[in-house]
Amino acid sequence: MEEQKLTIQIPSYIHKVETTTDKGLKLTVYTQEISPETKKDLFELLDQLGWLVFATARIQPENLVNLPEIKPEFKNEKSPAQRLKAILFVYWNQNGSKGDFEDFYKDYIEKIIENIREKLNP
Repeated sequence: MEEQKLTIQIPSYIHKVETTTDKGLKLTVYTQEISPETKKDLFELLDQLGWLVFATARIQPENLVNLPEIKPEFKNEKSPAQRLKAILFVYWNQNGSKGDFEDFYKDYIEKIIENIREKLNP
């Protein structure tokens, strides 16, 4: 039985673009008002690997051809980095959710890096 592929179109605009440490980009996208069904679809896509196609006009199905197959690094599961970030989010929540999570996450990861760096041979 072939897995059903989900494709959705949402009127939206790119609000912010930031670089990431792994040479990728982080996009902040704002949508217009969307239906509860589309919201549900979006939540189902959370942490899924897929293609982002952004167009200034409605995309016709015939224009979405010959997209290369995506080969996830970790088939049907989160990467170790995604798992670590998720568990740190739970830890942050259980300990009072002080400040911004992204700041907490960066600081915590920096502590881990420094801890390992101190254990390296000179």
